Amino acid sequence: MSPRTEYELQLSDTAILYARLDTERGEAISYAVALVVHGRDGLRTVRIYDNAHGQPEMHQYSPAGEKQPAEKAPGATASEGFTMALSLISSGFRGMFEGWRRS
Repeated sequence: MSPRTEYELQLSDTAILYARLDTERGEAISYAVALVVHGRDGLRTVRIYDNAHGQPEMHQYSPAGEKQPAEKAPGATASEGFTMALSLISSGFRGMFEGWRRS
């Protein structure tokens, strides 16, 4: 079993970044980074970056909770994809949230 690291980071009063990173022999092998917001009816997923299918992908969600088709995300390796996802969500969560809210 690979070592797993999980954590969450409160980005604002309503936005949370959830991150999971699996490693093997010190190398990143899989990850997921999600932007989640507190809504009127609980936690709602806005966006997820992961490599569940072997390559970095991004999924947007609708306010109704519908997962949109995958889009290619930055990064060539799990380590690069994880680092980029952390950076993109941390620096752009407000715009991501506004776009989600308008969709």
